[in-house]
Amino acid sequence: MGNNVSIQDIIRNKEGPEPWFMSTYLPKNGNLSMVYSAEYDLYTNNKSELAKVAKHPHVPKREINYNITDDKLIESMCKEILLDRLVSLKVIIETLLSRGSQSHSDVTLTDADKVKIMYFWLSLQIARTTPVSISADRYSFAYQINQIRHSRNTCAVLFALMCFYAKIPCVIIKGFVKGGSYYPQEKMKEKYTREWNAVLVDGHWRLVDVLWGSGETVDTRYLFPDPEKLRLTHFTDRVKWQLVVEPTTQLAFEAQAFIKPRFFELNMKMMSDKHGVIICQEGELELCFQLDSSQASKQEFKLLAKYYNEEKMWELEKLDNNNLQIDFIHKRLVADHNLHDMDSKTDLDGESQISSASILSITVRFPRAGLYKIEICGRSNDVFTEFDWIAIYNVQVKMVHDWLVFFPRVDKIGWGPNSYLEECGLKALSHIGGEIICIAGKILEVKFGLLPNARTRNVSLRFKLQDVVNQYDEHPEEDNSNATYGGNSSFSPSKDGDIVIQIPIKQVSEMILNIYATLNATDKGHVINYRVLAKLDPKQKMEEFRAEIIGRLNECVKGLDIKLLTQALSEARASGLHRDRKVVDIFRKACARHRYLSRYLKCLKAIEQISNTDIASLRSMNRPDDRLVCVLRATLVLLGEDPSRIVTWEDIQPHLTILGPKNLNRRLKNFEITDADIHSRIQKVESLLGDKHIDLVEILGVSREAAAFAHWIDDVFQLYKLKLLDC
Repeated sequence: MGNNVSIQDIIRNKEGPEPWFMSTYLPKNGNLSMVYSAEYDLYTNNKSELAKVAKHPHVPKREINYNITDDKLIESMCKEILLDRLVSLKVIIETLLSRGSQSHSDVTLTDADKVKIMYFWLSLQIARTTPVSISADRYSFAYQINQIRHSRNTCAVLFALMCFYAKIPCVIIKGFVKGGSYYPQEKMKEKYTREWNAVLVDGHWRLVDVLWGSGETVDTRYLFPDPEKLRLTHFTDRVKWQLVVEPTTQLAFEAQAFIKPRFFELNMKMMSDKHGVIICQEGELELCFQLDSSQASKQEFKLLAKYYNEEKMWELEKLDNNNLQIDFIHKRLVADHNLHDMDSKTDLDGESQISSASILSITVRFPRAGLYKIEICGRSNDVFTEFDWIAIYNVQVKMVHDWLVFFPRVDKIGWGPNSYLEECGLKALSHIGGEIICIAGKILEVKFGLLPNARTRNVSLRFKLQDVVNQYDEHPEEDNSNATYGGNSSFSPSKDGDIVIQIPIKQVSEMILNIYATLNATDKGHVINYRVLAKLDPKQKMEEFRAEIIGRLNECVKGLDIKLLTQALSEARASGLHRDRKVVDIFRKACARHRYLSRYLKCLKAIEQISNTDIASLRSMNRPDDRLVCVLRATLVLLGEDPSRIVTWEDIQPHLTILGPKNLNRRLKNFEITDADIHSRIQKVESLLGDKHIDLVEILGVSREAAAFAHWIDDVFQLYKLKLLDC
């Protein structure tokens, strides 16, 4: 950063004509030669020259008048012009513009051409790190670049001086930028202060940031950028020089999302939440961006979610189940007039909308409440092969429903139409996004066509439709009750080359649809995946469906089948009935049941992981801690043992290693909270414990194995309380 004295240093040099400067700030030492113009909201050292401009800052037109359009030729020319850095800037500018004109058959350079040539040359010079000779001539490039390297000058001031010699009016704008070290919604402070320029070209003031454009390869995104895009990363409180219709405030700038360069490289636009910090009330969040339809098919995206833990560190969020993931990323097409209606995705009958706008939809389901950092990354397969950041958000998750189900993990082809589908000579016709919304109880038709360059017409497709809840099973192949297979059915092209797959949708649910392809008797595996949301038929009576949901929830809260309970909760939410006043009470009760049942099943798994060696180790103890004895005695009583027969440690020991049906792990797995005598067992344990309190932390210090049993006892009591509430 400069210290605001560089302008006046140049002005004070009286050798030759005094350079004309304009800036949105006054140098700190109050140079009296700089005067304020209220008309332009800037300071200048030559008000008479400013009066000749007669062009006030306003929103610039998009068209730019260039006579030289070959950027590669300009960059190559600028790399070849290696002038003695002791030469004055005036000579350098004259040489650059002369060479630029000659390299293009002596064309007449427009002001836009002149600015582009200077932008390219200075960007390349800034990126060079070779030492520069010391010069006392303030008008030499050597002096100016050394000032920049020692933080006594800024690139914007140097660029303004170059524009003066090219006879192009140039303003130095001071403000804040969101650079690499910025943190979402962080307050603007001194370290984010920067300067950039506005130049008068073709009667319009246009923005330039030569520093952000510098590098071994010049970045042209910061040469005449759209002010509406630059406002996402640059802010000045001089509202006229924002060059937008609706200027922003510093508070609004601080609050908006943290947008990274790749966002602009992929020509994206923001559509949904534009704030950097998002409040997520119920554990699910959707972000939407508009894509360039001509490039969308070549672009890929991914999401990283990091949780702010108790150690005040960001940790990458991962789910325990490798079958699942927290994000669902897909592209969909909508009609231009639907761009502001983000809920309009696909017609309920399954037919996709004819549209011209590509939308990137990212849905995140958070596994726990707290603070998250969401990093969205992207790439374009034909230009940017490596993933880079697009946008970064902070998300404050207020609460997460226990019944919330995550998204199935799919292979690298992702969701919806993809390049592998095209390689197989196929094109999606009926559903051109990654999500299908259809009606439960009807037949879903998914239609594909053969591409003109398809290598064969000997193509057959088959499908598998699986409920998302089934993905929670560690071994889903063992229980396919929630899956619908095409069986031996395969679907081949009709005479017109179209392939129509008919799939029965049995109930309201969230599912994953896998389509497989066989070409010339060769299995090509998955070619496309869809997320299917089956909704209630609007024609079905809501009263009937409400009664069905209430009945299923009532039935599920009485058992230990977490799959059925999760499915019932998901159906209630998918239909919107979870907010219905007649459903909300049983829905909340089912959520509580789900919470404790999840804990209970985790405890069972923890106990199952206790090996026979661990049990033998417990059994071999001669004088175990009284708390360990108490926990194991309570466990056996809950399993049906008579407390009068297991009073001492010697009474308990034989039960720890017994084989067959009486095996401890097997008895725990077969335990039912709904057993007829559970009330009696609970009372016996309460009497046995008396005033004693099982402190789980203390028990963990005594024995890891005993802690697992203690957790199980606690969860049995919690489930029992819920059972009483259900009665």
